[in-house]
Amino acid sequence: MGFAEFEQEKALLHADEAVQQVIDLINDKKFDKALNILKPLTEQFEQGQTLENTETDEFYSFSDNIEFFTKLIENAHAENTANVNPLNPAYSRMYHLLGYVHEELGDIEHAQEALVKSLRWNPVSAGTYLELAEIYKRNAQWDNFLPLAMSALKYAKTPATLARALRGLGYCYCEQKELNLAVALYMHSLQFEENKEIVGREVGYIYELSGKTLELPNPDDAVKTILESGIDVEMSNYVFAGYTKFLQALKEANEADAYAYYNEQLRKMVFSPDKIEYLSNI
Repeated sequence: MGFAEFEQEKALLHADEAVQQVIDLINDKKFDKALNILKPLTEQFEQGQTLENTETDEFYSFSDNIEFFTKLIENAHAENTANVNPLNPAYSRMYHLLGYVHEELGDIEHAQEALVKSLRWNPVSAGTYLELAEIYKRNAQWDNFLPLAMSALKYAKTPATLARALRGLGYCYCEQKELNLAVALYMHSLQFEENKEIVGREVGYIYELSGKTLELPNPDDAVKTILESGIDVEMSNYVFAGYTKFLQALKEANEADAYAYYNEQLRKMVFSPDKIEYLSNI
């Protein structure tokens, strides 16, 4: 290994530490300082990065094993026999954070570029799809927004992410004056949203926009309206299978507390009888 390669590898060994430092800076709204860490880190990664996906091997940077199992199952369904090789989770995360920081600093072009790179390394990250979709949402570019929001819905693996994806779609359809669908999406998000006030404000706005004639659907009617629109709000089979595989691994490892936590989270997000029955048997 040459000196340059050694220096690059040494720097990337500290990627986890750098990412946490950046998160702390972002929480303090010190975006310029966060950018000063992320830019050289990502540039150094790109200079020495030689891993490319091939027919036999694919390289990704997942945030957890749920995403890893999801991608494995998705590949198997597509009859893709390539090995899925997980790398340091910090690699996709640092690009996601770089995109967020650029966005906060008003540099939309570089924000989009960084988020697309993050998706290269983690193509099943609902959070990154949402972050990229947010840029198009702010500019009312709905043709670009919708596919990203739908991908976020497809890969959502936490109640909070699922609620955010549903709210984003609700906002989109409200702007397009499809008020019944918009309010159904917002009402369905209440099943997963801890902060009910967010939804209450938006639903109140839609109600006023309708001339106070819109009837609020009950949970079953909300789901029916959404499904009739062609939007599938049931958890993706890939994510469900990946999540349950993760749960089985926790059970086999006797990780009782983690198993109980993730099992509870999953149960909050599924409502089809088949999936509920399956969960009762693992």
